[in-house]
Amino acid sequence: MGPVGGTTTALWEDVNDDLLLAPAHLQWRKLAEGELTSAGLYERTLERAREFEHLNAFARLEEQNGHEAARRSTWRYSRGTALSICDGLPIALKDSLMVRASVGREGSKTMPDEPDEDDGPVVGALRRGGFVPAGRTTMPEFGWKAVTDSPVYGVTRNPWKTELTPGGSSGGNAVAVATGAASLAIGTDIGGSIRIPAAFCGIVGFKPTQDRAPKRPGSHRGVLSREGPMARTVLDCIHAIHLTEQRGPQDRPTTSTYPEPTNDIAYDDLIGTEVSILLDHPDLDVDRAIAKAVRTAGQAFKDLGCRVEEIDRQSLNFGGLRECYDTLYAGDICRNTAHLSPSERELLDPGLRALTERIEKKTIPHYVAAESERLKFLQAANVFFHAFDLLILPTVALSPFEVGRDVPKGWADPLWTSWAGFTWPLNLTGQPALSIPIGFTDEGLPIGGQIVAARGRDRLVLSAGHLLEQLLALDVASRLRARLRPAAA
Repeated sequence: MGPVGGTTTALWEDVNDDLLLAPAHLQWRKLAEGELTSAGLYERTLERAREFEHLNAFARLEEQNGHEAARRSTWRYSRGTALSICDGLPIALKDSLMVRASVGREGSKTMPDEPDEDDGPVVGALRRGGFVPAGRTTMPEFGWKAVTDSPVYGVTRNPWKTELTPGGSSGGNAVAVATGAASLAIGTDIGGSIRIPAAFCGIVGFKPTQDRAPKRPGSHRGVLSREGPMARTVLDCIHAIHLTEQRGPQDRPTTSTYPEPTNDIAYDDLIGTEVSILLDHPDLDVDRAIAKAVRTAGQAFKDLGCRVEEIDRQSLNFGGLRECYDTLYAGDICRNTAHLSPSERELLDPGLRALTERIEKKTIPHYVAAESERLKFLQAANVFFHAFDLLILPTVALSPFEVGRDVPKGWADPLWTSWAGFTWPLNLTGQPALSIPIGFTDEGLPIGGQIVAARGRDRLVLSAGHLLEQLLALDVASRLRARLRPAAA
């Protein structure tokens, strides 16, 4: 067993010989060649997690479960019986995921402090592949917003600049991966929750096609949400998504089958590709440096012979969708709070409490109308992707802002959906969307760009992302390493 096709990226490989900032597939190679043990790698990631504890990436470290899994993995490698390319890799899990024998509180004081009885499908696939649980990561309460702070966990900070937010709601994941406290992470994305923190923290985040991987009742949320990998390189995401798509015996009824696999890189798929660039948003002005980085990414494909066209908002209009999205997303989030007593509601994040009060005034016709609007936009996206193979657009129109805020200072609208308008529309359509670093701001902060394709064309998105990563050859790791400051510094 070896890494799938494509060249091994060196983007994170040589950072002052820091193995923990190397790509996960290079860590795996050292495990497979006997240069490193799973137990040794796990010990080093634990040390790194403690070193950067002030960034608040983890709600809790899974030391007992982690040590046990690492010992078993070390034994398998010694016998040549490793289970997968993720065997022995410390993987961080968002606190909203179902993880057997582990407590997940989803950032809420209203959740019981009791361990889960079973794994969700994605975590179950990782367990069958021999992963090592690094820990449960911080998130806002029930994942309701696109920054990471909560009544239980407090504020999580950006490793590039601690005064800034890492984004959310999978912000703890992004910090853990960026700092080397985990090889990979699994997050959830209901409106950009994987992609936004990936962009703000300079890593890769992938939201797969909506119904590609299995779900089970209670294992995750509804039609807008998807679980997906966060990593330091696209190739690492490819390995992770291929493993987590594997079905267990309980998972088959809820999964669609798509013809394209995700376990190979298909550069041939990119020959003659029609690529669109979208910077024209009805409600957002894109930061100058971000717009320049997106155009540079488009030019890279043009230089390869692809037809690249910058489109206007009429081609794929994100305008007028926010009420539809807010109704569906808030209804999904508020399923967690509907049963709470008045005294329990007082424990909620004030913003979430206000959201629940608004959403409970909605009626069934509101939800029917929102679902109808979602399907209409899904149809428009299907038509769009008959004309274009790929869409490139910003992950976020602005740079990370001050930590502890839901929106930038001076922002007119108090809700996160007002500034994240390039991510949540793609949850309405359920398309595969990949965020990768594509440049840096004038302040040296990472810029994330999204690559999107039609539903089911996950391999095309990942192949395009892997190629773009090589073409841009950004020195993400060395730049971040120069900025990282341990708690004692």
